[in-house]
Amino acid sequence: MDYYLFRGANHEDKQGLKDFSIAILKVSQAGFDSMVNEELEFQKLLEVSLEFLLPAHELFALFVERSPALKKKSRSYAGMFYRLKRELGEELFEELELDLPGNKSLFIGLMKVEMPALSIFLNQLTSSSFVFGILKEREKALQENMLARFYGEAVFIEKEKHVRINWLKGVKLLCGDDNLVFRLASDGQDNQYLEFYGPSALVDARIKNNLLPCLKEHFYLRRRPQAGTM
Repeated sequence: MDYYLFRGANHEDKQGLKDFSIAILKVSQAGFDSMVNEELEFQKLLEVSLEFLLPAHELFALFVERSPALKKKSRSYAGMFYRLKRELGEELFEELELDLPGNKSLFIGLMKVEMPALSIFLNQLTSSSFVFGILKEREKALQENMLARFYGEAVFIEKEKHVRINWLKGVKLLCGDDNLVFRLASDGQDNQYLEFYGPSALVDARIKNNLLPCLKEHFYLRRRPQAGTM
């Protein structure tokens, strides 16, 4: 499948994606009276989807700062989640500060999103430095050193200023333990997308066969979701 995020990736990077699928749900601006209505529908789509999937999964949100910043004691102390840790509890968060040249650093962090905090994630954090959501089966553990591995394999800094994500490598890493992964995307035409990635059997069972029938009870699905197998 010539999926747009993975175009230009070399053959070696694409290894291991033979039984890998992508499902894309799209909210289009066409037919909306205003951008506000579109935003509300997309927010509701994400909310209903995660509420449906959470009982069988643990949800982790992965964040990467959009650009490096000067390293300071106050910044290192506060980290990415200072306010949220005080509000929700430190045990729900993990973060890593990476030292960079020029006395700069970059934070990468992970938040466990439990049902009481879902509204905070949806209303405040999806427009921040959120990169991926990870839906893990409850009886399984996240792989060790997830943050350091994601930084090392999928993050690069352009001209020492701009953070870029290698989406293919990031997806491969996060889906490696039979997780479902999702990201939020938009295009230049104001369409918004909720994209799910994972092993084909999981995407078929949990998204196509379970989530989509649930969504049909809440939304008018204008067209079939795009889906493909690598």
